[in-house]
Amino acid sequence: PIFTTCSPTFFVILATVLPVSVSKGVIYLLAYSIGLALALFAIAFLGQKILLKFSNLSDPNSGFKKILGYIFIVLAILVASGLIKKIETKILDAGFFDFTKIEITISRFLGGDGMGDTLESAPTQTQVDANKDTPINKKNINKKPVDDYATFKYKEIVSPSGFVNGKAFKLADLVGKKVILLDFMTYSCINCQRTYPYLNAWYKMYKDQGLEIVGIHTPEFAFEKDIDNVREAALEFGLQFPIVLDNDYATWNAYGNRYWPRKYLIDIEGNVVYDHIGEGSYDKTEAKIKELLMERAEKMGTYVSEDLVEVEQYKVFAYSPETYFGAWRNTNFGNGTPSKEYQDKFIIPEEPKRDTFYFGGEWKINEEFSENIGSPVELVFKFDAKEVYMVAESYQPVGIQVYLDGSLIVDTFAGKDVKSGKAIINDSRLYHLLSLPVNGEHTLRIIFDNPG
Repeated sequence: PIFTTCSPTFFVILATVLPVSVSKGVIYLLAYSIGLALALFAIAFLGQKILLKFSNLSDPNSGFKKILGYIFIVLAILVASGLIKKIETKILDAGFFDFTKIEITISRFLGGDGMGDTLESAPTQTQVDANKDTPINKKNINKKPVDDYATFKYKEIVSPSGFVNGKAFKLADLVGKKVILLDFMTYSCINCQRTYPYLNAWYKMYKDQGLEIVGIHTPEFAFEKDIDNVREAALEFGLQFPIVLDNDYATWNAYGNRYWPRKYLIDIEGNVVYDHIGEGSYDKTEAKIKELLMERAEKMGTYVSEDLVEVEQYKVFAYSPETYFGAWRNTNFGNGTPSKEYQDKFIIPEEPKRDTFYFGGEWKINEEFSENIGSPVELVFKFDAKEVYMVAESYQPVGIQVYLDGSLIVDTFAGKDVKSGKAIINDSRLYHLLSLPVNGEHTLRIIFDNPG
């Protein structure tokens, strides 16, 4: 028998602890290995005891073995028909075997936050701990939020580069009248996009009860500074609340922010009383919104509904990190030189490493992005996830062919931007390439038909 651990704890040790401290990583691995070995030994020992006590279980003519035979026949039919995948997907999506939650809970019990503080670079698009929803102290505005209920006065919008869907305004125009949800976002960020259904639902539910949502659009990429691009994205996602362009990171810096998305709640007195980083904890955020609306209602003699919004929470199944192609952040460039702007012809190796990208053909590496120069060229990336997205743009439409594990992807596993294994890159946005039933390790190969 061959056993391979796929524990998130094991992955975190390999990916985040070992690169920082070899000695600490080795100690963690030894502790993990000993614990795992003891658990497997206990299973083997108890299994042997049970078999010795109930010898008829190992009798090939016993009813027990016959029942096992019938079960394996049923399993074979499920596998052959493909039904097993659908059943597994429903079980996994229901969260019945989400051992990650168990390990995160243990980590928090032992004094950690369950995720570590490994995503520290700024600015960067992140998937951070969805439970960092603590109020923060003014002294710690540039640090990690602390667990107290101190508040600080709101910071005004600084040097806005434009107003996406309405007239110019200031937060001062709203303070004293409204509860304000300030949301730092950028439209091509998948983490931000998964929060939009909640923002839309809250705006619809609570707008007339005293809530105002203000989107601070701080761009991660240059094309996100274009107000027309942002307007098009707002229309696509149905964002009707006011959105302010923060192209110079002026408001971002005023709040000491480092993450997309990030939400601050400002009460009717103008105090920031709640801070949440990343996705998740939507119930806590909504509960705080209602609490602040109740405070406002008491002061202004208005009414707050007891209803709650209903939005299905998106579950993230990804072990592979976000990957950047520009020299600024291309730290996992497999067959090129990271952090360097240059042009070259690249050859993809036969055995690509996981979480590392490889170029084939002629490419130009710029600071923020990479551009395919020749035709055809290709990109290879080995990953472990359920969904795959790519941020891209082209001034003239460029066709791509998407391959999964060596075969042109079928529509069953394709993202919404891919049909019959092909897609067109044109608009400056996030493209949805793959949508698999469950997360797993696969190899993505993209062939670009034309340069640009």
